Amino acid sequence: ERLAEDIGIPSINISNIIQGESGISADVALRLARYFGMSVEFWTGIQIHYEIEKAKMILADRLEKEVKIFAPA
Repeated sequence: ERLAEDIGIPSINISNIIQGESGISADVALRLARYFGMSVEFWTGIQIHYEIEKAKMILADRLEKEVKIFAPA
């Protein structure tokens, strides 16, 4: 609750991010970056990495079947 209070967002938002129920928005990334003295890219990078790993698990078989590999003519 302290983190949420210190960065000015509802504590449920922090809980949802931690539980994977919602992502780190640009707004939250900016707030976390300022709070922890880190770059906003660090926080957005975590979100993108999570989304890519989740998509890999969901789409792995479909990608092989549906997407051809480019071969120059």
